[in-house]
Order: sequence, then C-alpha cells, then structure tokens
Amino acid sequence: MAELGLTHNMNSNDNEFIKTIIFFPKTTIVFKEKNISNTRFTGEMSKIHKLDKANIISSYLDTLHANQSSFNNSDIKDSRLFKSSFKNCDFNHASHNNNWVKDCNYDKCTFSQTSVTLSDYNNCSFINCDFSNVIISDCRFINCLFSNCTTSNKMIESSLLFDCSFKKMKIEIDLVLGNFGLSKDNLIDCSFKTKIATNLKSNNSKPIPFVLEALKEETNNIQRFKLEYFVSPSMIKDVSEKLDQLFNIGDWLKLCRNPNRFKLYIEKLHEFLLFQFDSNNLRLRTLIKLFDICSQLSDAISKRTDLIDLQRTVDGIFITIERILEQYFTIAKVLLVKFEEDGFCRLLVEGPLDKDYYCKELEDILAIAPVNFGKIIKHNSPNELFIHWEDIKQLWPLILFVFSTKFKFELNKLDEKTLRIKSKSSQIARGNQILKFESGFLENSDNFSFRLRTLLPGHRELNLVMQLSADRYKKLMRIVKDVIVFDEKKRDDKLQ
Repeated sequence: MAELGLTHNMNSNDNEFIKTIIFFPKTTIVFKEKNISNTRFTGEMSKIHKLDKANIISSYLDTLHANQSSFNNSDIKDSRLFKSSFKNCDFNHASHNNNWVKDCNYDKCTFSQTSVTLSDYNNCSFINCDFSNVIISDCRFINCLFSNCTTSNKMIESSLLFDCSFKKMKIEIDLVLGNFGLSKDNLIDCSFKTKIATNLKSNNSKPIPFVLEALKEETNNIQRFKLEYFVSPSMIKDVSEKLDQLFNIGDWLKLCRNPNRFKLYIEKLHEFLLFQFDSNNLRLRTLIKLFDICSQLSDAISKRTDLIDLQRTVDGIFITIERILEQYFTIAKVLLVKFEEDGFCRLLVEGPLDKDYYCKELEDILAIAPVNFGKIIKHNSPNELFIHWEDIKQLWPLILFVFSTKFKFELNKLDEKTLRIKSKSSQIARGNQILKFESGFLENSDNFSFRLRTLLPGHRELNLVMQLSADRYKKLMRIVKDVIVFDEKKRDDKLQ
C-alpha cells in the first residue's frame, strides 16, 4: 500500500505540518484535490501514478523517482525538487513557476507547450527531452546539461546560463542573444539553425563562424557583448574596449523604451557579473563600471515619472554594488592608515631600476596621485619601488587603482593580511559610511571617469577623479603589479 502521513516541516512555522506521500510502483494513488500544497512526494512513481491537472504548490519532490508518470496539465509552483529522477514522463501543457530544482535528472521527458519561469536549476540534466514550443524565461541554470534534446524555438530566454553544457543539439542564435553566460565552450557537437528571424546571410551552421557572422550584423553593444563572450569567454578577465562597451549609456537608455526588457537585462547582467566576480573571473574594475552605469541611469531615469519602477531596479543594483565596493575599499583605507604610520609604501613594479622610467610611464596616475618615488630594490621580477608623499591623500588614488585590478581571491588575501592591523585603525568605525562614489564618463570621451569622495585619516575629505581609458589602464597594469602589505623588512628600509 501507499503510505500517507504527516511530517513536521522544518522550514515553516512550528504549528505547520506537511503531508508525506510515499509512492510504490504497484500501488495506485488517486488525487481528488486539484490543489495539492504543503506536501512531500517521495518514493517510486510508475505509469499508474498520475498527477494530471493537479496544481502542486509549496511542496517538496524529494528523492522521487518517476518512470512513465504523467504530470500533464499539472502546474508546479513555489516548490523544491531535489535528488529526483524522471524518465519518460509527461510534463506537457503545464506551468512551472518559481521552483528550486537541484540534482535532478530528466530522461526522455516531454515539455511541449509548457512554460517555465522564475526558477533555479542546479546540477540538473535533460537527456533526450522534447522542448518543442517551450518558453523557459527568467531562470537560472548552474552546471546543467542538455543533451540530444528537441527544440522548435530558442527554448531559453532572459535567463542566466552558468557552466551549462549543450550536447548534440540544433540551437538558435537567439539562445546566445537572449541570455547571459553561453559560450562556445558550453557546446559539444552542436550546430545553429540557419532559418532564424535575424535574417543572417551565413549558411555555415557551425557555432563560431555563425556567431562571427552575427557580430557583423549586430550594432547594439549589449548584444555584441553576449556574442563576444560566446566566442571568447576569457574576455571578461581582461581589460578591453569590447568589455567596456557593455556599459555604453546610450544602449541602455534606448532599451528603456521597452521597460520589461530593460529590467530583465540590467538584473541579469548584474547577476552575471557578480557570479563571475565570485568565481574569480572578473576584476573589481568591472564592478566599478557597473556601479557607474547604474549611477548614470538612475540620474537619467529619475527625470521620467513613468519609469519609476526601472529606477527602483537600478537603485537596488547600485546599492548592492556600493556595499561590495565599500567592503573592499575599506581594506584599502586600512592600508592607507598603516602606510601613513610607516611613512612609506612599497609597490611591486615591472621595469628597470630607473626612477625616470616610472615617472614617464606612470604619468597618467601621477596626474592625480602626485607621489614621489624613492629607492628601487632589484628582485628577479618584479622589482620593489618605494613611494613617499607630502600628504597621504596623494597615495589614495594609487592604492585604489591597485585594488581595482584585483580579482576577488586577491582582495580576500589582502583582507587576511590586514586583519592584524584593523584594530589599530581607529578612524574606521564599523557601520559608518567612509566612501561616497560618484562616477561617469566624460563628455565626448571614451575615458572612464571615476570620482570618489572619501574620508581620509583625520577625517579629511578627498574628491578624486580617475580618467583612464582601457588602453591607458592596461598600460598601468603592465607596470604596477601589487602593493606590499607585510614582510619581515625593518623600518629603516624606508630610507631613500
């Protein structure tokens, strides 16, 4: 017999219980209720088990193994599916909305005329499934596999694809253009459908030539970024004009004409970049540029009362990035306090033992950070350059530049190194905002302008403007490698 019982729901209020339904292959269960909520499904389902036309709401499909079972016209909403498998199951004519799905496998399942929205899929596989006339929208897929699946359209749109694989499938270019995160490395024995709405002239269905042809036709920089990322996913680790064009204010303002599309794109871009930053694939500089574009968009949109919802979205992203930047620039502030106490700062630099060389090559940063160069200590590579100043605020732009070049794991290492001196930095009070950002692009210039107002040691305010194009920024990066925080050197090393 099937087992039906009550189990305490550890994720709900103490007075709530959920039913547990355990399926056995040869035991029939008849569901008379159309709406099934607060229920845990587990066990082995077979073809005699049907959940047709039922609405599964706020429930759990936990270690459920279904074979030839029908979920036709069965909506699944606000539910959690994990460690489950579905083989030859019918999910047609349904709606799957706001679900969390992890460690689940779908084999030879059909999803025809089904809508999937606002759901997370983590470590799931779809093998030989039929996705004809399916729209999967506003979802996130992490480490998922689609293999030998049938599609009749782009299948997935306005979603995030992180470390997902598509194997032996024919896909549309709109799968690249409609989402963030798909790259050539995610395709195995796949080809593009040539008859698509974008009217590309290429007859070559191989992924790389097809996308390169699409790049020739695409003029929108947001869409170009998706295509560029597909061809070369490592591009986000670099500093380049291709990446910087993603933050072209004109493209985003044009997208405001379609508020729903704008909201989806800016939210997905935000999630995509944060995921890449957390995965150590993105420098802090790119988050600064995202912060900048949100600042500009907020100012522009605020003049339109009909776009208030968009401004709320942009401001929410702005606040999120501001907190991240403040977290890391607080570390920089701690270092500034230490360097002021020491009376010197040391950089690792690539170049000769000639101070005039660094004065010339670093003139872009020296224009806003007028420090003095001291002695140079030769190492195998890079060398050690001593920095001195008349006022500590002269060093601040240089330290910020070094931080902006870092990946997350490098910033975390700096954080660990500063733990022993944080208690000495009395100027930094927890809970107080020490940084205020104002950033933007200069008119008629491709030079990035980064303006920062901050309280320096002694509560002195500094207004900083950093104007560095991608090429000038890369030039500085080739020379300035890092800042030395701690080693066993004695304080007399500060002598010139």
